[in-house]
Amino acid sequence: MPELVVLSSGREVARRPVPDAGCSIGRSVENEVMIDDPRVSRRHGLLKPEAGGFVYEDAGSTHGSFVGDQKVTRLPLKDGTVVRLGSHELVFLLRPGSPIPPPPSETPVTSVGPKWNEFATIFARPSGGDEGAKRLKALFEITRTLETGTDFGLVLKEILDRAVAIMGAERGFIMLREADGSLRVHVARDGEGDIAVGDQDTVSKSLMQKVAEKGEPVLIRNAMNLDEGGTHSMLINRIHTAICVPLSAREQTTGVLYVDHRSRKNGFDDQDLAFLATFAVQAQAAIEWSRAYWELVESLFEASEDVILVVSQDGTVRQGNNGAAKLLGLERGALAGKALSSLVAPEDLGAVKTLLDDTLSAGVATGRDLSLRLPDGRALPLNVSTFSLKDRRGGTAGLCLIGRDVRDLKALVSMLSEANLELKAVNTRKEQFVGMVTHEFKSPLAVVMGYADMLLKPEEMAAERRQEFMGKIMTASQRMLAMCTELLELMKVETGQAQLALEDVDVNALVKEVADYVAVRAKEKRVTMHLELPSEPLSVKADRNLLWRVLDNFMGNGIKYNKDGGNLWVRVKADGSFAEFEFKDEGIGMSPDDQKRLFGQFFRAANARKIAGTGLGLSIVKSIVDRHGGAIEFTSALNQGSRFVVRWPILSAPEAG
Repeated sequence: MPELVVLSSGREVARRPVPDAGCSIGRSVENEVMIDDPRVSRRHGLLKPEAGGFVYEDAGSTHGSFVGDQKVTRLPLKDGTVVRLGSHELVFLLRPGSPIPPPPSETPVTSVGPKWNEFATIFARPSGGDEGAKRLKALFEITRTLETGTDFGLVLKEILDRAVAIMGAERGFIMLREADGSLRVHVARDGEGDIAVGDQDTVSKSLMQKVAEKGEPVLIRNAMNLDEGGTHSMLINRIHTAICVPLSAREQTTGVLYVDHRSRKNGFDDQDLAFLATFAVQAQAAIEWSRAYWELVESLFEASEDVILVVSQDGTVRQGNNGAAKLLGLERGALAGKALSSLVAPEDLGAVKTLLDDTLSAGVATGRDLSLRLPDGRALPLNVSTFSLKDRRGGTAGLCLIGRDVRDLKALVSMLSEANLELKAVNTRKEQFVGMVTHEFKSPLAVVMGYADMLLKPEEMAAERRQEFMGKIMTASQRMLAMCTELLELMKVETGQAQLALEDVDVNALVKEVADYVAVRAKEKRVTMHLELPSEPLSVKADRNLLWRVLDNFMGNGIKYNKDGGNLWVRVKADGSFAEFEFKDEGIGMSPDDQKRLFGQFFRAANARKIAGTGLGLSIVKSIVDRHGGAIEFTSALNQGSRFVVRWPILSAPEAG
């Protein structure tokens, strides 16, 4: 009987046998396979028998069913087919208990890692936080262990324990070549200690043999795929990811170091490979401690842009990296022999002494704030960690200081603080906007509900009165529809969803067209329109429909808010690189207080509230003009009319999308 496996974030959460009659899948408990996921519909999909196999059918779900990025409605199922529902995945297996194949989003890779001159880049990860410092410290600690240890078996256990811990692996193995050329497991460890001899057979000996023969490290990102480097033993033991690196001396491979993990969440990458290969170099370099140690320090110094200083017990700098020399404005060789106190800002001299004392007594100090003195007198803020260094006899030889420049971090904190203030302001504006929308919809909605309630009462009502009520309901409904339409238009313009379709627009022709369009309204109010257009052709770069909207709004307002029998002047002229549109009326005008809020959403001047309108027109118009790189100017006086001037770029607009 086939089996259906449910995964969440790559983790297996359930296995269900598939009945011969098929099964249903969804969020409801009535389904044979229930998935608790808000993006999974109550009845999301079906598994149906067909032609000796099964097909998956989407049952009209809200969010759909996917294979990779492809939405599917019907899909024949094969062994290992993965269907994604919400944040979960369904894996169809023909044989119950079979291992789960990798999901389509993963690309199993077997890769040969970088060479030694690339390994040190792991310590300069730009997004790795303090991981590089931790791994650098681990390498120094390994060097100390190798030098002070007398029992090589214990040294290997210490090395392997550190490798497993810092790599986040489940277990590790070290195999060494015997005198007859064969490889034998010398150390096998997991988080709890030694691995029993019987369990050591679960490691892939063929992979270790391959690395030992070729002398090249191997990274297996997903061992569940045999074609991409996985082995049968890995498949059987459900190993997901592994790294195996050679142990080499004098161009001869003398063994291998291996770590692995079964969890998909703990996949290894190239930087992990680089670090483990560096571990291997350290383990093999026990008999050449001094040379290998300083070569490693040199390579790490070159790779890191952080400040790294090796300091003796008396506070004298013995060695510094290029990062420190660059930040301090010195030649790298000039750092050696300087007192650490001479490089520190005067206000931190006491902190330097405390740092040295704490490190030499406790062996480590982390998270200290310290400022170096730059050549121009400015202070360079650092976040500093230190650890002690040991000599061949296990005594304290000095300390290593690693400091990270936190200027960018402090700038980021400042930027985030400003962004937080802006976010609060945006949230306040959003709340105000929601309040305005609620208020504006409340009145017409109350009209609709009030008159509808009266129409629903059982007593008789005269036809004329019923018609009157229905007319009021229609008027209020049209007002709400107009507000919805203008709100959507405002949102599109302000968020950039209304893309600009720029073209050369004949200004004179468009002004005449809009004037003809509003002529009926002007006639109804006995407003006389006066058009004054340039004698020479004038064109602007604009989205014609949006410019039409601007002209219609200003001409319409000049009529609507004009006095009966008044005049409306529409003048157009070229002014340098701008076309200037002027609209002057003899209407009701505005008070100085109202003028301050003229372009606000839903704003209606106090003396205009008896005239129909949504209070959104000028907000939309201003957004359109702004997107085209234009500007609006106006003057107004109560009962004396208003004058608006729109300045529109002639040649181009700042954005076309």
